Amino acid sequence: MQKVLVPLVAALCLGLLGFVFYLFTTGDQKPIRQAQVPQNAPNRPPPVIAQPGPKVGEPAPEIKGEDVDGKEFALSDYKGKVVVLDFWGFW
Repeated sequence: MQKVLVPLVAALCLGLLGFVFYLFTTGDQKPIRQAQVPQNAPNRPPPVIAQPGPKVGEPAPEIKGEDVDGKEFALSDYKGKVVVLDFWGFW
């Protein structure tokens, strides 16, 4: 009984995993549209204009902000060290 049960359970698990992968990789392929904001809407942020980044070997642009504890920091404070920046937000 166990000789049949183990491969059967393994096959079912692999099939379920494949089905979940299929569900996450297929579906509605419509492009995402940005929300339409009226031109006269109050507190409308300015449009973001993409700027080209620095070339290889050039210094990084100055970045200032707050860490998770609310302490002010600047990228120049870490000159000569390896820095990993993780930008995220809620939108």
